[in-house]
Amino acid sequence: MHRKNVPNKIMSVLILGFVVFLSGCFLPKSESQKQESHQANAANQSATVLERMAEIYSTVEDKMADNDFSTAMAGVLAGSGVTYAPAVLTNDTLRKKIELINLFKQAVKQYSLYGDENYASKSEDFTLAAQSANNCMKEINDTASVTYTRDLTKYLQASRYEVSKVMYTMIQALNAIWKSDVAKWNSALNSSFADFQRELAAVDENAFSEEKLQKYVYQPYNGKQSLVAAYKMNLVKERYDGLRTFIRKEDNISSALYYLECAYSEFNKKNVDMDLINNYLERIDVILQEKASETSN
Repeated sequence: MHRKNVPNKIMSVLILGFVVFLSGCFLPKSESQKQESHQANAANQSATVLERMAEIYSTVEDKMADNDFSTAMAGVLAGSGVTYAPAVLTNDTLRKKIELINLFKQAVKQYSLYGDENYASKSEDFTLAAQSANNCMKEINDTASVTYTRDLTKYLQASRYEVSKVMYTMIQALNAIWKSDVAKWNSALNSSFADFQRELAAVDENAFSEEKLQKYVYQPYNGKQSLVAAYKMNLVKERYDGLRTFIRKEDNISSALYYLECAYSEFNKKNVDMDLINNYLERIDVILQEKASETSN
C-alpha cells in the first residue's frame, strides 16, 4: 500500500510546484524590481537627452557663423564699416563638450545594467566610465561644474561608493555646464540679432534691385520702397523664426535635464518614492516626444 501511494505523492508535489511557479509569474513586482526598471528607463531617457544635446553642440557653431555673416553683410550694404571676420574653423571647447557627452553616454549605459544580476561582477565598468567623464570635465574646467567634479573625485576614489549618488552628481555637473553654455549662446545670439536688425534698417533702398526684389517678395506690394520694406521685414522674420526654433530646442533639453536631475536625486534617497520618479520620467517622455515631432517637421 505504501509503495502504491508514491506516484500519487510525486504527482501532487509536481502539481503544487507548477501552481507555485504560475503564481510567481503573476505576482506584482517588488520595490527593488520597480527601482531597477525605473533606473533602466531613466538611463534610456538620459541617452536620448544626451543625443539631443550633442546635436545642439554640433550645430551651434554653424548657427553663430550664419548669424555673423548675415549681420556683416547688412553692415557692408549699410556702409557702417563692418567687416566680416569669421571665427576659427575648429572650436576645441565645443569639441571637448561633445566628447564629454559621449563619455556620459557610456556611463549611462553602464548604469542601466545595474539591474542585471549578471552585471554585479562588472561594476568596475561604471567606475571607469564615470572617471573618464569626470576627467573630461576637469579638462574643460567650467567654473559651473567645479564643485561637482571635486565631489565626484572624492566619491570615485573611495573603496566603496553609492552608484546612485555618483550618477546624481554627474547629472548635476552636466546640467550646470549646459546652463552656463546656453546662457552664453543666447546672449550672443540675441546681441547678434539686434545688430542685424540695426544694420539692415540702415541699408539704403538703392542697394536693392526692384526687379530682383519682386522675385523674393510674395506680398502684393507695388513700388520699390514698399518692396524693400517688405523684404527687410521678411529677412528679420526668417532670422527670428530660426532663433526661436533653436531656443525652443534648448528649452526642451533644459526641462528634460531638470527632470532627470530630480529623478536621480530621488534614486539617491534612502526611501525612494517610485511614483514620484515615474512622474518625472513620464514628463521627460512627453518632452522627448515633442523633440521628435520638431525633428520630423
